[in-house]
Amino acid sequence: MSDSLHEFTDSNFDAEVVQSDQPVLVDFWAEWCGPCKMIGPVVEGESVELSVKQEGLVEIEPGVPVVKAPDDLTTGLVAYYPFNGNANDESGNGNNGEVNGATLAADRNGEFGKAYSFDGEDDRIVSVGSGWPGGDSDRTVSVWFKPISTANGNLFTFGDGTRNNTRFSLLLNHNEAGTITFVGQENDKKFDVENFVGAWSNIIISLKEDIGTLYINGTKVDDFGKSLNTDGSMPFGVGSQVAGA
Repeated sequence: MSDSLHEFTDSNFDAEVVQSDQPVLVDFWAEWCGPCKMIGPVVEGESVELSVKQEGLVEIEPGVPVVKAPDDLTTGLVAYYPFNGNANDESGNGNNGEVNGATLAADRNGEFGKAYSFDGEDDRIVSVGSGWPGGDSDRTVSVWFKPISTANGNLFTFGDGTRNNTRFSLLLNHNEAGTITFVGQENDKKFDVENFVGAWSNIIISLKEDIGTLYINGTKVDDFGKSLNTDGSMPFGVGSQVAGA
């Protein structure tokens, strides 16, 4: 670590960052975080020119915009379930979940009441709210989960499971242990993955311009082509038939 880099903790963060009379760049880093590793060389002190244009485009090289900073993290957000003792949607869109059998549990940080445990049979959380991504629109879903067995079931699902290309769902260990399966209700995509049993993991799936992409713990797994006609009026379900939290 160079002389200009410092490690911050709860005990010194306020004094050295919040109350600093000089600008401080803070890099929140984790071993599994792919983007963290990408920016690592910049934080370590490699020469790079970084500027922010007035219209919000970030440039790594002059004249080459690579990212547009959103106004806030809720832009385009349909639902957000932090499970603060309940299954309420805290995005402000009112897509609250109804808990059916699932019980409150500790989350990945050990905080009780911040996750739900499912029995692997019929426990689920369902939101009948409207406005889920429909047709072939772009969308991204992020889920934290901790299975306690290799049983199969839905991590999440919405859309119609009776008509081709109208569903958007991720299944854990679907007909085969050690797999994640994207289900669009035709030409589904199966991914061979590591054993998740007993550990918290984050999974993200996105669909953009007919290309689906799966990420696990910050690392891209694969892309796949998929054109959908999702029925966005169907309920959104979490945890149905998945044993764990």
